[in-house]
Amino acid sequence: MEAEGILADKEIFIFTDNSTFEGTFYKGHSTSEKICDIILRLRLAQQRTGCILHVTHVAGTRMKEAGIDGLSRGDLLEGMLSGGGGPWRFIPLSENADSRSGGTVVPWVKSWWGQDEKSSWCGAPLKLLTPTQWFDLKNIVGPRLWVPPPAAMMTALEVFNEDRIARPYLPHVFVVPRLMTGMWRKQLSKDADVVFTIESGPVFWPRHMHEPLLVLIVFPFAHIPSFRGPW
Repeated sequence: MEAEGILADKEIFIFTDNSTFEGTFYKGHSTSEKICDIILRLRLAQQRTGCILHVTHVAGTRMKEAGIDGLSRGDLLEGMLSGGGGPWRFIPLSENADSRSGGTVVPWVKSWWGQDEKSSWCGAPLKLLTPTQWFDLKNIVGPRLWVPPPAAMMTALEVFNEDRIARPYLPHVFVVPRLMTGMWRKQLSKDADVVFTIESGPVFWPRHMHEPLLVLIVFPFAHIPSFRGPW
């Protein structure tokens, strides 16, 4: 494909159920010589052709549903190979957790955060941010609830970082399906104070969601005038 010029200036998505391969692609090194060799060949091809590569880990159950797993056995009657739609129908990178769940994720988050000023943590209910509001955060009052699609996480992180600097007294809650994590999880985990994973299976995130749900909570900064530090 490289020799024929097919890869030139293209954006390519590689989906795998091997989380080690995804991690090595973004980290750049593995103790496995064979994986390192594959990653090196991909990076060299990317450099020579100018293409953009995205390696994304997906659940093995999703590979089966999409028909990718069956393809290795010569089965052409499953998933996208049977005429059931293109790959984006089976790998929803552009859909957020709440829309995928049918509107059950946001009520679940608000149920443990609190619905009013008396019961809410930090004294205020969460404000669900729409993509349009990401770029107008100066006019949004109260704690932020981020439910972005995995494909938009890089943009969400950019505006989150600006808002974090301008309003350090506000908490943030991120709820994102575990997709495209190589592009955002490490960075956001450094800011988050609490990180936990919800495996698929609960009522608000059923098994057909395949990948787990990642929840990251960023606490507000606290100023304590009398604190002098350990020195």
